[in-house]
Amino acid sequence: LARRMEKLIHDEIDESNGSQELRSAVFEAVLLGTGIIKGPFTFNKTLHKWNKQEDSDERNYEPETVRVPRIEFVSAWDFYPDPDAVRIEDAEYVIQRHVYTRSQVRDLMNRPYFRKEAIRESLDMGPSYEARGYESSLQDRESTDEFDKNRYEILEFWGTMDTQLAMEAGLELDEDMDVLDEVQINCWVCNGQIIRLVLNPFTPTRLPYLVCPYEINPYQFFGVGIPENMDDAQTIMNGHARMAIDNLALAGNLVFDIDETMLVPGQDMK
Repeated sequence: LARRMEKLIHDEIDESNGSQELRSAVFEAVLLGTGIIKGPFTFNKTLHKWNKQEDSDERNYEPETVRVPRIEFVSAWDFYPDPDAVRIEDAEYVIQRHVYTRSQVRDLMNRPYFRKEAIRESLDMGPSYEARGYESSLQDRESTDEFDKNRYEILEFWGTMDTQLAMEAGLELDEDMDVLDEVQINCWVCNGQIIRLVLNPFTPTRLPYLVCPYEINPYQFFGVGIPENMDDAQTIMNGHARMAIDNLALAGNLVFDIDETMLVPGQDMK
């Protein structure tokens, strides 16, 4: 039974492109010091099927929808945890930044619990994304002007919210709850519009992010990667390489030997 369950888990990871998501997280863990995986969540997956008609040779497209688990890679550049936390278990909230095209924002209407009217209003307001200064280097571009024109920035919040504020935002809660209580929620915001607001679906409630540091820094949330570890050794190697090149340049130049006895008294060496 355990082997069958293990095979099922591996199949689900493969079907959801989980190996690529895990590889991306390991890459950032090595490069930046921290790899982040989000999930697992359940998604509606479309199975493409064509059924043959009984009275002809034609086939009709009749897709099926199944619920499948999925994990997602989250880049450290788009991950903003509670600044007072040193571990994900200590974080009171987490904010994830999404950069979507207009089509991707429109596709959110087909996902559960997203507010269609709020998404339409966000789309009518136009693109809201402003590229950060470091992104031109990350994207290997000279400028970010072209990147700004048709992108929407969506902030996904996981954390606590006051009960009264949650009710005012349209979240349905039990009437006997105290207005001073807190609830764990998931909120998506685009162009100042709340496009999704639901209670945290996990029981017990938790932040759905798995954070894996390459080397733990006990006083900071993000870990230490290989480039930071090898920085001092690399600086020493670079210094020796420069010294060897400078010495070679000096040794390869012309060398003059001056007989000082042949100079007139008071004559300059030049």
